[in-house]
Amino acid sequence: MKKEKVYLYPSCPKEGYGNPYCLNFKDALKNSFELLDADNKVTTMKSLTFLRYSFEAEIFILNWIENTIYLRLGFIQFCLVFLSFFVIKLRKKRIVWIFHNINPHEGGNFFTKFVMSYLFKHASLIVSHSKEAYSFAQKKALCKVMYHCHPIKELNIHNWNGEKLPCDILIWGAILPYKGVLEFLENCSAKLENENILILGKCQDYKLAEAIYSYSSKHIRFENRRADFSEIAYYAQTCKFVLFPYVGESISSSGVLMDTIVMGGTPIGPNKGAFKDLQKEGICETYNDYNELLTILTSCGNISDDLKKRFMEENTWSNFVSNLSSELNSMQTKDTLSSY
Repeated sequence: MKKEKVYLYPSCPKEGYGNPYCLNFKDALKNSFELLDADNKVTTMKSLTFLRYSFEAEIFILNWIENTIYLRLGFIQFCLVFLSFFVIKLRKKRIVWIFHNINPHEGGNFFTKFVMSYLFKHASLIVSHSKEAYSFAQKKALCKVMYHCHPIKELNIHNWNGEKLPCDILIWGAILPYKGVLEFLENCSAKLENENILILGKCQDYKLAEAIYSYSSKHIRFENRRADFSEIAYYAQTCKFVLFPYVGESISSSGVLMDTIVMGGTPIGPNKGAFKDLQKEGICETYNDYNELLTILTSCGNISDDLKKRFMEENTWSNFVSNLSSELNSMQTKDTLSSY
């Protein structure tokens, strides 16, 4: 049976895929589909590459496309995205929208809302990695909405032999405003003097980095750099908690949350999105306010290794793409029968 041609947006930017999500997705798609742009050739403009493949692919899997306006030459790219949508609609091909965030982390505006509104009306399938986003999308979408937990992939982790800093609470990953690191320090640092807090991640916002540095002390350390997984895994496995103090309304799924579970860490995050979903699975701690967070952080967290193992076995990338493929095939069969 001939495989359908699939294009996954975005194509690889010049700095490479900083987030492994797209690479993992593409690798898994190759088993069930004919993957276009499989060699991850660097694109000079994401929306222009999208337009090119709008004439060729049969299924389009779109990630974060509502954020187009925030790209370089944003308005031009926004226009190219809508030209691509027009071509896809004219060709009667299918769009799968991966609904990562209820609102863009950068903030919503006319352009982001316009793209989201179009996809709620014209996508063939919407996929969410959190039940909260799934419920939100169901109320707005004209197509089917599918929930599947953010898939995970085992990491190739080596023993780490660098300088080992004291660490009871680890915060890792890119340091961005919505990650809530500064707010956590403002509200909790004075009450955690017996806990060693290590913040390990690159912050490109100078003012935010300076504000975080101002809380440095003998028990709070900020390493403003991107660490490799071996170092992060060492701290995730040896600390009490891996903390995600996210703030705002854009919280939904989280790749770093999944990586933390794979690395053997005990995650804790706000009682929203994927954190809330995984708390119900028994593999994540959640909090509703800073008082609850302080209570948990000063306790001894413990998550069952058996639960973690079962969760990882059930939520592989291959299982996710297999379910996605089955759903698309089922939809195509119904469309074929209804045409008679």
